[in-house]
Amino acid sequence: MTQSSTPPVSYKPMRQVLSIEATAEHLGVQVQTVRRWIAAGHLVAYRVGPKLVRIDAASIEAMLRPANEARAGGDDVTSP
Repeated sequence: MTQSSTPPVSYKPMRQVLSIEATAEHLGVQVQTVRRWIAAGHLVAYRVGPKLVRIDAASIEAMLRPANEARAGGDDVTSP
């Protein structure tokens, strides 16, 4: 039996993705809100087919942060 000289194939782990509906349910918002966040660039989404869109779960986690962290504008949500 001869051994093949081809190197083993290495696979990248697949990204975790969610549907728009699942993302909306997970975040407790309307589907239209998720669509607006995608359009505004707040969530990373991939078009998988002509009508099929999937959201990168890492972008959902990146969007979620504690409410007491400072906003991008410098004002804190909890400050008077």
